[in-house]
Amino acid sequence: MFIGSNPFVLNNDGKVEMQLIPALPLWLFEDLEAGAEGKRDDDGNLIVSYKLFASIMVTYHNTLGTDLFDVAPKSYVVTMTDGSTVEVEGASIPTDTAIQIRKLLGVESIDVYY
Repeated sequence: MFIGSNPFVLNNDGKVEMQLIPALPLWLFEDLEAGAEGKRDDDGNLIVSYKLFASIMVTYHNTLGTDLFDVAPKSYVVTMTDGSTVEVEGASIPTDTAIQIRKLLGVESIDVYY
């Protein structure tokens, strides 16, 4: 549900990449019928967070304000434990960073923008 059916894929060159394509209904971000306003980022986008592999904080930024069913990300910001960031445009995180995430090597958090 949160990470999608296949977070690690092989690209055309046979190298691993990562893509987070969840199946999340809007009510997980904000359930107005239940009186639960959602959390928002500094830009006013609805957000929801979880721990990937019980270690890496992942925050989905729902810029669309809709259900996220099979919606590919527009971009990622991967924050490393040393404070540096890797900014990725597009639906997939490239090989080097994907491997670091998979091996839990120095990755603090991932912000995903839809």
